[in-house]
Amino acid sequence: MKGHTMNRAFRALWQALKDVFDDFLLLVTCNLIWFVISMPLLIATYFALLEFGIWPALLVELLAVAPLAPATVGLYVIAHRVSEGRVSKVRDFFAGMRRYAIPAWRTMGAWTVGLVLIQMNLAFYTNMGNFFGAVLYGLWFYLLFVWFGILIYLSPLILLQTSPDLKTIARNSFMMALGRPIFTLITLVLMAIVIVLTSFVPILLSLGVVALLVQWSMRATLELIKESEERRAAAEAAKAAANPLEEKGRRGQVRPK
Repeated sequence: MKGHTMNRAFRALWQALKDVFDDFLLLVTCNLIWFVISMPLLIATYFALLEFGIWPALLVELLAVAPLAPATVGLYVIAHRVSEGRVSKVRDFFAGMRRYAIPAWRTMGAWTVGLVLIQMNLAFYTNMGNFFGAVLYGLWFYLLFVWFGILIYLSPLILLQTSPDLKTIARNSFMMALGRPIFTLITLVLMAIVIVLTSFVPILLSLGVVALLVQWSMRATLELIKESEERRAAAEAAKAAANPLEEKGRRGQVRPK
């Protein structure tokens, strides 16, 4: 089972790399647009942290959601279309921004508020300097890891669910992250490695790394949905095999012989 999970995790990465290769120019262009829209306030968050400390930086981080959320969901719209093999254009990016702006603000806003609360607690317990503080710091750090694991599935579900309401998206994201911890761990660690390596060559961030991460996130979500459907089909097949005296009636109903 562990090997099967690893295969799925690396399959999602390989599919994402193929997608980026096949639609490289489109994804790089959309990545550049995302960079122009999203990065000013994210960069401001970094400098606010350096100049004024963590609390002003957290405030700027919350403000950054305003441009970041619709730009990110626009990039996910492109990723979804690419994963389905549909022809896409840059205008689909902007159409996605307009169509999914409100659910993106709700989802990304709620996630960012949670992230800020986690960061506040980490900052608080860092300064306690005793065993109790160390234990609580460890718990909040673990929650931070889970929180970023949820982020992998959060935006794709805005597009993949029939109704993109916040409660359903949050529940399904938690179920994916906690229900498939090894898959999520492998994907998150590999993504973190890509981000760390990118930090040494910042221009890569604007040239396509964000698009790769988004495409990877979409493929990872689709992979888990596919796995869930396969499990459901296998369970139904096993149930049918255990009840050979039943047959389907009209309109898919099941009736005994």
